[in-house]
Amino acid sequence: MVTATDISPNALKLLKQRIVKAGWHVNTQVPDMESLPFEDASFDLVSCAGSLSYGEPGRVNSEIRRVLRSGGTLICVDSLNHNPVYRINRWLHYLRGNRSKSTLKRMPDLARINTLGDGFSNVNAYYFGAFGFAMPVLARLLGDGIAQAASDRVDQLIGVKRLAFKFVLVAQGFARAASYV
Repeated sequence: MVTATDISPNALKLLKQRIVKAGWHVNTQVPDMESLPFEDASFDLVSCAGSLSYGEPGRVNSEIRRVLRSGGTLICVDSLNHNPVYRINRWLHYLRGNRSKSTLKRMPDLARINTLGDGFSNVNAYYFGAFGFAMPVLARLLGDGIAQAASDRVDQLIGVKRLAFKFVLVAQGFARAASYV
């Protein structure tokens, strides 16, 4: 059984329509991510995309571990808070009223990524997009394919980890500890 959660009921309604149209089934819920309404060890896979900054990190991490079964997998795609260009951009959005101050404080950093991987036997983090802010201009000048290849190459050359815009964390083999139960 697949369960999808989101802060937006409209997003879940659209998702459900598309899933049903494809011939599948999905349960949808709008839960509090700091207090999920699911039983302990109820999921083999937990995935999240762009949501880590919307909850208190310790509580969110704890809830992920609480609902994940032994041997389970966590896949997380989110923004990273180390690149100064992106930090300034987020701050400007905050000043314009398009972002909350709490999301600025909770934006994932490298320490948070390490914490998310605690309790898993196999953890891989991938970083990319150090110069993603320049992509619209580069794509117009060079074309999409060349611009993307150039961006990927720059990421490789500079060791993108500290300047990345996005990360993907794949943590497998969760070992349930007594503190998670």
